[in-house]
Amino acid sequence: MKLKRMLGLCRKRLTSKGNISIFIKGDIVGLFEGMIERFRKLPSPHVLAVVGGKLVFGLGFGMILARCFQNYLDDSNWYIIGLGLIIVSLIMHIPGFYGVFKK
Repeated sequence: MKLKRMLGLCRKRLTSKGNISIFIKGDIVGLFEGMIERFRKLPSPHVLAVVGGKLVFGLGFGMILARCFQNYLDDSNWYIIGLGLIIVSLIMHIPGFYGVFKK
């Protein structure tokens, strides 16, 4: 009985319609709930750095896509600039991730 509780991350339950639904136990939900709560308690500069990092990542990814579908663009360094922006965005995410994942 104890082994079932330790190993079971999810349990299956037969619903009234006959479908099997899987419910995640509180351990995993509690983990994400804790991360979200720690993210909400971050200082404003860290949250702005994470949001800005997502914006810069989107710009870098867009530049890489523009390079891939380059029918109308001249031969430029869109791919290199896009990768550079993605690296900058990853560096911008470090303070926010550190604040969320530290114990």
